[in-house]
Amino acid sequence: MPDGNVSTILYADQRQDQSRRVRAFLESEFGAERVSTTSVAGLQDRVGDQVACVVFDGLDAFDQPTEAVIDTLVSSQPGIETVLLAPDLSAAEIQTAYDAGIDEIVPYTGPETLPILSHHVSRILESGDADTLDEPPGRHLRELIEASDDAVVTIDEANEIRYATSGIEDLFGYTPEAVVGESLTDLMSDQVAARHRESFQRYLETGTRTLEWTDVELVGEHRDGHEVPISVSFSESTVDGERVFSGIIRDISERHTLRQERELFHDTSQRILQAEDFESGLEVALESVGESMNWTYGEVWVPAEDGDQLACLPEQYVATEDAAAFAETAESHTFEKGAGLPGRVWETGEPEWIADVTDDTAGFGRSKEANAAGLHAALGVPITAGEEVVAVLVFLLPEARAMNERMVEATAAVATDLGLLMQRLRIETDLREQEALTSRILDTNPAGILIVDDDGEFTYANERARETLGIPEGERATYEAVDIDLRGSQNTNVAEDVHPYTAVIEHEETIEGEFRFDVDGETHWFFACGAPLADEAGDTMAAIFSFQDITQRKAREQQLARHDAVMQTVSDGIYALDEDGRFLAVNDAYTDLIGYERGELVGEPADRFVDSRTSAKAERLQQHLAKNDHETETLETTLTTADGDVVPIEVSLSLFPREDGHGRVGVVRDISGRKRREERLALLNEVAQTLTRVETPKAVADTVVGAARETLDLPVTSVQLYDDDGGHLTTVAQTDSVTDLVGDGPLFSGTQGIPWQVYAEQEGRVYDHLSDAPEVASDETTLESAIVLPIGTHGVLVTGSTDPDAFTSTEVTLANILASNTLAALERVDREQELRRQRDRLEERNDALARIERINRLIRDITQSLVNAESREEIEQTVCEKLTDGGPYTFSWMAERETVQGASVSPRAADRRG
Repeated sequence: MPDGNVSTILYADQRQDQSRRVRAFLESEFGAERVSTTSVAGLQDRVGDQVACVVFDGLDAFDQPTEAVIDTLVSSQPGIETVLLAPDLSAAEIQTAYDAGIDEIVPYTGPETLPILSHHVSRILESGDADTLDEPPGRHLRELIEASDDAVVTIDEANEIRYATSGIEDLFGYTPEAVVGESLTDLMSDQVAARHRESFQRYLETGTRTLEWTDVELVGEHRDGHEVPISVSFSESTVDGERVFSGIIRDISERHTLRQERELFHDTSQRILQAEDFESGLEVALESVGESMNWTYGEVWVPAEDGDQLACLPEQYVATEDAAAFAETAESHTFEKGAGLPGRVWETGEPEWIADVTDDTAGFGRSKEANAAGLHAALGVPITAGEEVVAVLVFLLPEARAMNERMVEATAAVATDLGLLMQRLRIETDLREQEALTSRILDTNPAGILIVDDDGEFTYANERARETLGIPEGERATYEAVDIDLRGSQNTNVAEDVHPYTAVIEHEETIEGEFRFDVDGETHWFFACGAPLADEAGDTMAAIFSFQDITQRKAREQQLARHDAVMQTVSDGIYALDEDGRFLAVNDAYTDLIGYERGELVGEPADRFVDSRTSAKAERLQQHLAKNDHETETLETTLTTADGDVVPIEVSLSLFPREDGHGRVGVVRDISGRKRREERLALLNEVAQTLTRVETPKAVADTVVGAARETLDLPVTSVQLYDDDGGHLTTVAQTDSVTDLVGDGPLFSGTQGIPWQVYAEQEGRVYDHLSDAPEVASDETTLESAIVLPIGTHGVLVTGSTDPDAFTSTEVTLANILASNTLAALERVDREQELRRQRDRLEERNDALARIERINRLIRDITQSLVNAESREEIEQTVCEKLTDGGPYTFSWMAERETVQGASVSPRAADRRG
């Protein structure tokens, strides 16, 4: 080897971002003194260095200068090996690397790849150590080390062996004594022997060597006939004037095997890494490993669908009929983690060697079947993808054997490549699925998707975009070629420099909004989003747009806007619910009534704002409408507002069609006023009933004033009746509020004021601003609002307020009804009083006539008795009896004066009734 700087590993770096990590890893694995670094361009300066392995990191291009450097390195050191560490390469790139002189390729996916690199470098270094031969220390045969493991022979010019060491027996099976005197070609195959004789004779004649004499690789022939790969280093010397040739012959079977294995595994690795699926990679691995290492049987175990057990794949390596019989039994077996050889390797993630599977303590799992097939030694190796064991390789031999580390390492290397294949396939599968999903999403997306480059060409358009813009499938189009005109708010063309495309491409803006375009002469509304796409340098190279035709939506919005405008002009509350009972729309009157904002209602279920009883009633009515095909139904209920107030309402319900059923429209009217009127009318009816029972004008006035205060909410009310004696109106009843305002006086001062005018004209008056009424003196009243109504010829009803505009039309109507009821009551009282007076006079006359009749009847009776009486005493007694008998008297007594002038009398007759 040429002189130069001594190192074992030369690291040629082209990716500075990862070079420190890779170099640090190599130094930690093999020692800093064995690793040196250079750039790819600097390799030419390292041609003279002693290097066993060159690691190229990220060599992207194999141009002629690079290939020349690699060729020079390999030519200067035939045993040098090259490894390329690079990202995932295509098949063509891999072939280019091999053609350029690369021996091994390690796909770099990250730091997890570095142990794989370590394995390849270690194998090369170990092979290099095995290849290294020290040159003989001298040319003389006696200077050779007799005790060397290598065979040393000396031949003369006749090609006859003159001397041989004991190593010859280990190599060829002959004792040294057996070969001395024989031709050297006896240790060669016929083909090699012929070439040797020809080249040896040519050298003797010309003295010109056709090859280097150091470490010449040849094929020898063993005594039993099998070939023996050997390495021979020749030297020439003269002994006693005779030319002799000495050779150190070394058995390079192991080197040869290692080289064959490396070449085989190199080929196997590339075939595995280029496999299109995991099963194909497994077939390559089983066949290559099985044949190269003389395994009798090989199989693969993978997790079953449930992920809890391993099952054997049908792909198997079978070298004998007995192994084929064993293979048939695999289908009936499964292994859990930790069970059997496959299960233990699955669990630990480490290779395991079993010297003899038929040993009951081996825990193989299928010992009987293996024994029947004549299988004994076994190896289980995990295939890992990342940290996951995705499969287990199992190989068996026909004889029991202690662990062979070379077989374990070689098989593990293949398993590593299979793991990389699985990782690659998973990544590719994920990418394909992602690309397929992305493509499917884009193609089925209701929005159009466009990518436009900086030249205005559509580099991508999904199906909806092509359909909307009229781009034929498979044809490329440009922004300018498509018939699109952006329209402004006044339906005029918009300048090119404010188009969305211009904003994104030239101004590098992100846009979003609604745009109106003329597409092929038809006006469309689009909701569009656009963003710039930058290259690696950060320059905008294209723009991506997504757009959705919202023309129909805009039409619906305009229609809804018109409907909304109509809804807002209606004084009643209006709402619309969808088929699920959620608010679709409400007008301002409804929000004012319920006390919630539109944003709080729309989209929310109505039963959040309406009590369950009312919701149930409305639901029943909706079902009734749908079932009986009625147009509307009316519901009276109450509504609780956001402030907690309970408002009586009347709702007119109707249905409208929806895609999934019927929606419901409700027109809601606040009937609080109507309810109050109805309540007041009912109360007025009760007042009218009460007025039918009072008997005096004063009682009527008191009842009316009380009803005005308690029932009609008219706290300032008085009743003034006409005083016949005084000829003026007199207050006969008033509320306490009147007393608080004016004391005992009237609401209007003076005898000729507003009340008197109303009484005289018999026309009621309503004042909203008394201070503005010209007929009202400024000091006549403290009221600002007043209702003054005539009560026929009886007087007036006065109600008022110190506030202007205090009375509604409803209150005026109720006051008129109260005045009418008051008039009716006073008229009835007058009639009833007159009837009572007439009845009293009639009773008096009847009583007088009855008295006269009794007196006449008594006189007739007495007269008749006197006619029949026979004495004075009888006459006197008869008169007394008649007076007490039928008259009004209970006692009668008759006497005579004792003397004419005397004052005393004497009783003559008497009678008592009862």
